[in-house]
Amino acid sequence: MLTFVSSLNSKKLDINLTLLFVVICLAYHTFSATWYSVSLHRKLAIKVKVYLPLFMAVMPAAGFGFGLLTGILFKPMAGNFSITAGGLLLALIGLKIMYESFKFYPEERVKLTDTLKSALLLALSGSMNVFFGGFALGLAGFPVLMPMALLFGVSLVYTLAGILLGNAHGYKTMPARLGILAGSLIVFFSIRMLY
Repeated sequence: MLTFVSSLNSKKLDINLTLLFVVICLAYHTFSATWYSVSLHRKLAIKVKVYLPLFMAVMPAAGFGFGLLTGILFKPMAGNFSITAGGLLLALIGLKIMYESFKFYPEERVKLTDTLKSALLLALSGSMNVFFGGFALGLAGFPVLMPMALLFGVSLVYTLAGILLGNAHGYKTMPARLGILAGSLIVFFSIRMLY
């Protein structure tokens, strides 16, 4: 009996750690997008608007929550293959993030967030990966509110770190290259989900 309870606690801890690392990696886009946008603002001597951190945290969290809900709704259609489908979709998202990191050139894709519309578009730009990540986790049976709140918190911290580091260091290739690490970790945890 004690072994069974220990096994259940271990499984729950494993699921929570998987969720934590996947959320940290999915929210990575907010860090790099904020870093590069703030670097451009610094270069042009334009002050960053105060609503940027809020947009960069709220939009991915909303997309993630919508993805989780959609995945939960589609779970009965996937039947016994829902965890497999969620794991495979998550692995594809990880590979997509890695690919995008290899072909990212900040000079071509960085946006000024001097208007409300441009800040909203910047916040939405990484939300597709987050939406489909939520969809994959919803298919795998994860709940909605706790992961959504976790992604909001991580995105807010990433945004504030991106603002500080973008102001301090300007353009660097490191934020884009972190996407390779984030994508590979998502692939790793999606494979762990499958086995």
